[in-house]
This record gives sequence, structure tokens and C-alpha cells, in this order.
Amino acid sequence: MLEHTITPIDIPKQGLLDHLTRVDELLIMNMQLIKSLGALVQIQVPEVGTLADQRRRAETGEWVSYDIKTFALDSARTDYEIVCEGDFIHAWTDGDYNGIGVKFNHTNNPLAYFQRRNPIWGLKFWKLYLTHGAQAGKTLDLLIGRGAYLHAEVGGLSALDVALSTRAEKAQLTPLEKANEHNTAEIADTDILAAALSPTNTPCLFRVMVAFDTTGIFRATITKAANTQTVAFNSGNNLVANAIYIFDHLVHSGDTVNYRYSVNAQLLVLRVQEIVGGIQ
Repeated sequence: MLEHTITPIDIPKQGLLDHLTRVDELLIMNMQLIKSLGALVQIQVPEVGTLADQRRRAETGEWVSYDIKTFALDSARTDYEIVCEGDFIHAWTDGDYNGIGVKFNHTNNPLAYFQRRNPIWGLKFWKLYLTHGAQAGKTLDLLIGRGAYLHAEVGGLSALDVALSTRAEKAQLTPLEKANEHNTAEIADTDILAAALSPTNTPCLFRVMVAFDTTGIFRATITKAANTQTVAFNSGNNLVANAIYIFDHLVHSGDTVNYRYSVNAQLLVLRVQEIVGGIQ
């Protein structure tokens, strides 16, 4: 009978990212042990390189860690099969995210909507099934990553998972600039912006900073399904001339928004930022 002595492995107490090299060494030790045990039962275990080796392969083009697939949204799709391997996916569209989603590996699995979850990581997949409605002239880009969980995984927590999560959270915490007007002459009850604003991520919040040189009422026009409603800020009261006001209002899928002033005036400043709904 063969005897094997297994040396206990001490996991560092400090943060995972501070000990990435040590964790990598521990994983290699584990793989070598598994390969030794696997040889006894004729199990084939694939070679796993270090992070440095993976970086070298990526920099020399031997290994590509991601792919980008682009789809025209002019015609609707339901469970459109995409053959691709990965464990990370990020979607971008110049249209509306509402109704766009994927199923992982099988059409019987639930549909994950990008409007609610974007990016998505930690789900190993070999096939995606894309569903979306028709959006004339719009496109969808899918960035598909792979190898995020190949290294430094201890207790179910991956260092790359942490890095990706931190990057995604930072992106979600950064407002999107929607309008930036400065020192322009405005005509009473006329749209201030040349084109109405559409939200990028829904639901969300538009934060508006505005100041005029003349007393008047500041309003928003909100259009949905060809129906426009005009509503007033500041409880319908006049804004004080040369004073800055900041207003928040909610925006949902299908909304377009513009702004008006009740009198002829010089617009001193107008800034509009989109704030993601989850961090309002």
C-alpha cells in the first residue's frame, strides 16, 4: 500500500490581494498534490500556470482572455444561440437595455436581464442564448471574458473577482454627464436642450443643477409613448435670479426629458447627471 504525507497549508490571515503570489504558490502545490493522487487512479489533470505565466501568454498573444461580439438590434431575437466560453460578460448598447438579456448554457435556464445585472461574472458558460426586442438602428456589444477564476481562488473568493467587482462598483458610483450648458440665451417656454435626454441605465435619477439671471419658473418636459407632460420644479415657485438650485427627478425606461423656463432669460449654468438608481 502506498502512503502519502499531506502537509497542512496555512492560508495567510492578511487580505487576499496582499498575498496573491503566496496564494498562487499554494494553488500550484495543491495542483501538484492532486496530480500525484490522480496518477494513482489514472486521472488526467490539466496544467495550470502561474499568474506571471498567464500574463506572458496574454502579452505574446498565445492566450486571448476576452472576445467582443456585436449584434444589430433591428430585428427581435429569442434564445439566439451564441457559442462561446467564458465566466464574465458585460453588455453595452446605444439603445435601451430594457428587455435585453441572456440565458446561460441552456434555454431552460432563467433569463438574466442586463437592465438589472451588468456586468455578470462568476458564471461559467459555454453557450449564451440572447433575447431582445427590435430596436431600429441600434446595436449591442457583448464583451465576453474568460479565465477570471483560473487563479488565486481560496474559499470561493477570487482575487480577480474582487478586482472586477471593485471596478464595476466604481463605474456604478460615477455619475454620467447628460447635459452641460453654460451662459446661453433662452426663450420662454421653449426647450433648452437641442435634443431630449434619454437615460443610459434604468431606472435612474437625473440630478439637475441650474441658475438663471432672471426670476422665473423652471420646468421639465417628460415624454413617454408620444405623450408629453410638463411639470414644474421648486413646487411651482419662481427661482431667485443668479442663485444655484439643485433638483432630483426619477427617470424610467422609455422616458425622454427636456427643460424649459417660463420667461426669456440668460441661462447661467445647467448641468444634468445620471445617477444609478441603486446608489441614490
